[in-house]
Order: sequence, then structure tokens, then C-alpha cells
Amino acid sequence: MLIPVFLLTIGDALVADGKHILVLGSQSTLAREFVDQYIDEFSHITLVARNAEKLQVQAADLESRSKTVHTKCIDFNEIGIHQEFDGALDDIDEVYFFYGSLPDQQACEQSVESALEAINLNFVSSVAMLTSIANQFEQKRAGLILVVTSVAGDRGRKANYVYGASKAGLTAYCQGLRNRLASAGVRVVTVKPGMFKSAMTEGMPKTPAILWSDTDRIAKVVVEAATGSKEVVYAPGYWRIIMWVIKSIPERIFKNTSI
Repeated sequence: MLIPVFLLTIGDALVADGKHILVLGSQSTLAREFVDQYIDEFSHITLVARNAEKLQVQAADLESRSKTVHTKCIDFNEIGIHQEFDGALDDIDEVYFFYGSLPDQQACEQSVESALEAINLNFVSSVAMLTSIANQFEQKRAGLILVVTSVAGDRGRKANYVYGASKAGLTAYCQGLRNRLASAGVRVVTVKPGMFKSAMTEGMPKTPAILWSDTDRIAKVVVEAATGSKEVVYAPGYWRIIMWVIKSIPERIFKNTSI
């Protein structure tokens, strides 16, 4: 049953059985693959993305595989967009954050506006949404919040430090949120993917090839993170070791590298 969300609020959705998941940035390559792997006929799903036409295509594809499908078209860069979800999550069980962008590092270095736009989308917007969602989940003392950040946030590198800084901030925010919500029975999970093939990385040289993963492999890790007990998950797991090594390099040496 396909119901455009603008005809009803999320909180008004009639969920008799099965979990109701909210997917923010549902049009990202990783989100689409995750939903395909995770959804079942008992699930209710709300898809949120920027492109209304693509949203309807995605929803129609899922209609036969889930109990209900809702859609909502929003621009995550808009100030105050989190207000769309204030008080509207009574029937939501799980929220997944997939949205973001990989900005042009050189453009961010040359333009304050470009740098701030990237930080706003990848960090500020997510903080606004997370604050609203966390407050509602804390009040009902239940829920899962899963946020996809990046290994780029583990250490600033000249190749992508604006993107890395936004992901580092988001990772730290989720860590504090996890600490705050643990006593309320709300799970906060952070997934840190390494390099993987997606629309966002299209055109980038895929070298060394051994470090590049297919999207379905990363999506499988996200599914395992959602259903497992770990709270910080690297995708794939070997990135935990790689980033431990990179973080261990002394700053006086690291600043002269091109890692």
C-alpha cells in the first residue's frame, strides 16, 4: 500500500504489526542496497530523499515487498528541516541516516561558501535531525538510530579534510548521544565505511583496487550492525586496523605524507 506521506503525518501511520523504519537519504546507492537487503513483507518503511520522482519509483518497487511504504521529499540543506519530524515519530522504531555528499576538496579550500555548504549537509543538518529524533526516542524509551559516517573522520588528511572534519564531528556527536541514551534503552550505532563504489565516488580512481568494496558488501555490514550488538562498526572490518595504523603515525611525520 503506497501512501504519500504528505497526506498524513508519520505519527498517524497505522502500524498494527511489524517494525516501522525511517530511511533518511533513501536514494543514496548504499541506502537503496540496504533497503533491498533489509526490508521484508512485515516492515513498514518511510523513505526520505530530495528527488520526488525517484522516490516514487523506489517506493513502487518496494510496494509488493513491505506492508506499507511512505515517501517524503525534503532538501536536507534547508534550515529547520528537522521540524518536519518533531513529534512525528511515535510509530517509528528505527531511523537510518544515509544522506551526505563528498565535496570537492579544492573548491572547499578556495571558497568559504563551498566549505560551509559541505559542513552543513554532512554535519549540521544531521545534528538537527538527530536532536529531534533522540528526544522523541528517549521519551518513549525505545528505538534504534543508525548513522553512516566514514573512516575519513578518523584522521584529517589533506585530500579530504573538509569531508573528514564533518564526519569526525558526526561520529563524536553519535558517541555522546550513545552515552546519553543508553540508560533510556535507545541504541545508537555508528557505521564507518571505507572506500566503496557508489554514485558519490563515480569517476574517482579505484586504486588500490583491493581497498574498494562493492556497495552490497557495505550494505550487508549495515544490516549486521542493525541486527547485532556492536555500536561502532567499520565496513569492512579491516578498516579498523587500517585506521588504527594511520592514527598511530606521529603528527610530525604524518603532516609530510600523502596518505
